[in-house]
Amino acid sequence: MKKFFVKLGTAIKNLFVSIFSGVKRSPWIVVPFALSIATFCVTLINKPYADIVNAEVGAIDHYALVVNGGLCSTFGFVFCILAIVSALFLCSDNKKVRQASGYITVIFAVVAFMMDMLLSSSVATALGNIKNKLSINALKAIGFVTKYTDIHKIVCLATAVSAAVLTDFAATKEFARKTLVKIKCQPSIIPLVMLVVCACVYLFNLRYISNSNKMNHMGLLGFISTLLSILVLVPMLNAYPRRAKPNVFMIVLTFIMIAGIITSDLIYRQKLINALIIDPSYLQGASGPSMLKAKDMLLTHVILLSITAVLLATIPVYGKLLKKINTSIELEYTDTSAQVELADE
Repeated sequence: MKKFFVKLGTAIKNLFVSIFSGVKRSPWIVVPFALSIATFCVTLINKPYADIVNAEVGAIDHYALVVNGGLCSTFGFVFCILAIVSALFLCSDNKKVRQASGYITVIFAVVAFMMDMLLSSSVATALGNIKNKLSINALKAIGFVTKYTDIHKIVCLATAVSAAVLTDFAATKEFARKTLVKIKCQPSIIPLVMLVVCACVYLFNLRYISNSNKMNHMGLLGFISTLLSILVLVPMLNAYPRRAKPNVFMIVLTFIMIAGIITSDLIYRQKLINALIIDPSYLQGASGPSMLKAKDMLLTHVILLSITAVLLATIPVYGKLLKKINTSIELEYTDTSAQVELADE
């Protein structure tokens, strides 16, 4: 038994020596570890409010919050602890251990973020169904849970990004350089990525659109926006063929589709506002939260699409500016001619 504790103490000592050596070599590597601790702290701050919500809401709608939300909250808490443990090994002086712990930290942080997304969805569902039955304290607690869950999402993503970037900074830097070279050759990648982001924003929030259909033609408008959000990627992918002139027809078609999505979103949003003005009781029903979120999401979607249209129209301008960025690799050159001459003598 004594030998076991001696070996354990020696292993712990070697671990901390390796960690301190790694921190001394690269101080920035402590950032993912600090962020993972921050995620745990946010979880602890959120726990008292979550307990109030679980106690009152769970008594009314057991499945929606206690089963779904409770499981998500528990798993999120566990993965936050695992992220702290794995992030600790990012400070190791051993490169293989550092890389492995970096990948594991990214996975744990992303899973914790997904648990937060599911928890937010469960709380929103329960709130929409039983809002009128809740006390003021429970509503305040739900507000705090929502706020701290949003903060937790941001910190989890920051943990994942910092772990991915700082695990092997040289490889990350080279990847960024190659990506920039590709963008210099094809600046149309920027508006293409923006279109993908716009499509994801709309499609991931499609449930709010489907739950807020309260007036004539709103279903048709939602279908048009959904269809065009996907189809607009086709002309955009063919608008700028590699090593060939831009396809003017595809560019014009892309602009027409973007304009169609913006028009459909604005009309849908106006109809949504009109529905809330005509019958404010919608806000007290199960679809109230979905209608408010759909209104905000549509405005965000329109702004992102407008930025995309500007980026698409100004490709010739920032394309020339991007080419001025130096992405070449400076190689060290050693003059060996003198050494050769001395060797010949």
